Amino acid sequence: MDCPGHAPVLPELHYFKRDPEIELLIDLRMKSPLAPLHKEFSISFGSTSGIKEKDAIKIDSVLKSMKLSLGTTVTSEFHHESQRFFEYEIDF
Repeated sequence: MDCPGHAPVLPELHYFKRDPEIELLIDLRMKSPLAPLHKEFSISFGSTSGIKEKDAIKIDSVLKSMKLSLGTTVTSEFHHESQRFFEYEIDF
């Protein structure tokens, strides 16, 4: 469906707030006279989760020392997330 558009409105982000690609896209759309009409993105969930592998290892170590048993480890969940991507296309 194609509909008439309107002037861009600055979005309030809840996810991907600090993602440089998203920030660049918003800046281009809001400020550039040559705003893009189409954009394709691929974002790795591992880069947006906010946790690093070394932190996941430390958390697992603490949980193990407390003799807590979970069905998985934080480190394995980190690795699963690192292999997932969110791909989408935007048409303005």
